[in-house]
Amino acid sequence: MKDKILGMVKSTAGAVLIVTILMTVIVQLLTGHFYTAYNLSTFSRSASFTIIIGFAQTLVLLLGGIDLSVASVAGLCSMIFAMLTTVGGVNPFFSYYDSAYGWSCFRGN
Repeated sequence: MKDKILGMVKSTAGAVLIVTILMTVIVQLLTGHFYTAYNLSTFSRSASFTIIIGFAQTLVLLLGGIDLSVASVAGLCSMIFAMLTTVGGVNPFFSYYDSAYGWSCFRGN
């Protein structure tokens, strides 16, 4: 058990995890407002899309169906969504479905 923990700490992912935890603890100690319910829910909402895509991509890689274009398609759809809502003046509800339709057409589904 001790060897597994030591191996995790020595790995790059373990070091990133430790530094991230230390940084959040330091910010909380300095400001006192970092670990609030609002801040954690905002972070969860903003990171949820990336986390879902990451889990899906990990599953695809583990099953052997390597498809590395998911990130580029997701980026393209988010840019289309942003352009439709800001420049085009389209209702965000409709631009979301437009970009999802474009993604499905691009993927060939």
